[in-house]
Formats: sequence, C-alpha cells, structure tokens
Amino acid sequence: GLDDAGVAVLAEGGLRHNYSLKRLHLDENGIGDDGVGALAGALRGNCWSSLAHLNLRNSGIGVEGARALADVLPENSTLTELHLSSNCIGDDGVSALADALRDNSSLTYLNLIRNGFGDDGASSLANVLRDHTSLTRIYLNGNDISVVGAMALVETLKFNASLTCCCVTGPSERIDNFDEGVLRELVRINQKAPSAHAALGRKVELLADSGHGSKETAVSLALSGINRFPE
Repeated sequence: GLDDAGVAVLAEGGLRHNYSLKRLHLDENGIGDDGVGALAGALRGNCWSSLAHLNLRNSGIGVEGARALADVLPENSTLTELHLSSNCIGDDGVSALADALRDNSSLTYLNLIRNGFGDDGASSLANVLRDHTSLTRIYLNGNDISVVGAMALVETLKFNASLTCCCVTGPSERIDNFDEGVLRELVRINQKAPSAHAALGRKVELLADSGHGSKETAVSLALSGINRFPE
C-alpha cells in the first residue's frame, strides 16, 4: 500500500492539476498525517477542480492530519464527500474540522465513525451545525460520546433543517439513558418537510405538544424562525 512518501509523490505529480478526477480512494493505506498534509496542499485553491469524493478511511490520520484538511476546506468548493472513519483525530481534530465547516458550503457528507473523540468533539460539531445549511449526512458512530454530547446534537437538530442523517451511538454504558427517539423524529422532519421554513414550524409543534422539549425551547425556536424567515 501507499505510505506518506508515496502519497506526496502522487499529490505533487499526477494529481495536483488534474481536472477530471472525481473520486479518490486511499483508504486502508498508512499515509498518516504527512501524507494527508500533501493531499491537503493539492486540494488548496481547488487544484483538483473536479474532485468531489475523498475516502481516507483507516489511513493512520491523527490530529495534525485533520488540521491540515481543516485548513483547506474553507478554500475548497468542489469536495462534497469526506470519509475519515477508523482514524484517530480525537476531540481536537474534530474541533478543527468543525471550525472549517463554518466557511465551507460544498461538503454534504462527513463520516467520522470510530475516531476516538467524545463529548467535546460532538459539542464542537453541534455548535457549528446549528446554522449550517449544506451538510446533509454526518456519521459519528463508535466514538466515546455520552448523553451530554448526544443531547448537544439534539439541541442543534431543533434548529438545523438540512441534516437528513445524523447517526450517533457510543459505548452502551455512556449513552444508555439517551432517548434516540427525539433525534430520529427531528431528522425525520428534516427528511420530509418541503422547506427549511416548514421544518422549523413542525419542530415548534413537536416541542410545544410533547415531552421532547420545554415550552421555552419551542418559543425560542419560533422566534428564530421569525428572524430567519421574515414575512
């Protein structure tokens, strides 16, 4: 398989100004943080102007590799799917990616399954995704997320209308008391509502008429809708 040196040659040689490549699978290679840094350099400024799908699953990526990708995501407008499952980017790596999402409007799919992060990483994502509109699918399974991190994502989904898939599971002893029903219901509303405005209205009704949230939360959500969708 490829190592970091091999990926550097690939990135600087045949790929840097490739305008036809749409999907790149480098999963199951030991490219590490240095190799990801080389790939990130090629992604900077849309040098791969057609690349939409990047798979780096199980590639020995840590915090620095995640930061390298995060540095270029705000500049890149072509990448729509990023697969990073089975690496070890941790809370700091997830936080860096979350910050990058603030200024990225092309990514629609993010896979962070089994990456060794917990509630801090989940909360970093939750803070950004509340008002994010392009990401539609995020996978966070197999991390050390407890009820605290899961509930942070639930709070985000009360306001976010674009996520149609949000998968969160963790060690059973950490998430036993989490009611996944409310998360699934909020995601289902996003899937079925014809518009963001309609999704928000249905969530206000859900929170006001059920035990899924306080009346104060429903009022806050309604006021948010007035600000976001003025008549």
